[in-house]
Amino acid sequence: METLAVIDAGEVSRRREARTNTFVMGTILTDALSAPVRIRNLSPNGALVAGQELPRVGERCRIRRGSLSVSGRVMRHNGREAGLQFDRDIEVQSWLATGSARQSEVDRVVQEAKHRYPVADTHHILTGAERAAVTTRDDLLDIADQLDRLADSLSEDDHVIAKFLDRLQILDIASQRLRALG
Repeated sequence: METLAVIDAGEVSRRREARTNTFVMGTILTDALSAPVRIRNLSPNGALVAGQELPRVGERCRIRRGSLSVSGRVMRHNGREAGLQFDRDIEVQSWLATGSARQSEVDRVVQEAKHRYPVADTHHILTGAERAAVTTRDDLLDIADQLDRLADSLSEDDHVIAKFLDRLQILDIASQRLRALG
């Protein structure tokens, strides 16, 4: 579950099923919005999406990927990420990039990165005053934005995804860490 450092323990305990880490693009739609999103993780009954434009908490939405689509509601919103709860269960495998073997590699890379670079325990990097003297919150968020733009650009090429999926996932994790630190 990729978002443990971002959400509270109560929300994690309310989840019915574990999430599968993903690196796929989709579109989020409301009555007033249609915007690209990166689907960061997915379960049969929900997802974490990231994007420049996202609906507000409580708002109804639809997420689409190719010919697949599911309606739901925004349950939480944290800057450029939104947690969605679907109206009906989906088949997760059908939403993934190219099948279970590749997805297993994404899950392995994410778990390895989480153990190597834990998001929740950042106090050992710098104290608040030291961090503020070195860089600002806006600096960190700007770097995260740059990483997101790079990953989005690279993920538009199927050949790049096929060859460098694990490295693209590392870019995504680095962006999330920078946002958590910011």
